[in-house]
Amino acid sequence: MTWNYRVMERTFPKEEEKVYEIHEVYYEGEKIVGISKEPIYLFGNSIEELKSDLEMQKAAFEKEILNYDTFVKNFDKREKKVVEKKEIENKLKDIQIGNFKKKTKRR
Repeated sequence: MTWNYRVMERTFPKEEEKVYEIHEVYYEGEKIVGISKEPIYLFGNSIEELKSDLEMQKAAFEKEILNYDTFVKNFDKREKKVVEKKEIENKLKDIQIGNFKKKTKRR
């Protein structure tokens, strides 16, 4: 997995305001598989690291601007499917090893 910084356009519907932020974007090959939820800020454990981080952020302006809202919607849908799939898999495991409670009615 690799990552870089990217400029993202974000819309706040209530204020009808569009803003631009820099986020971390994560890749598997060429495919984007994740983004940072919050925008990033400059960081470094030394002045040299801080300068390096600044250069990496400046490089984000040379790439296509991404739409934050689109990514969040797609990731939320995908995450929901992953969670639902895991819940189903866990229920199947419980049934296979007998860890389930039978629902019976008392008479």
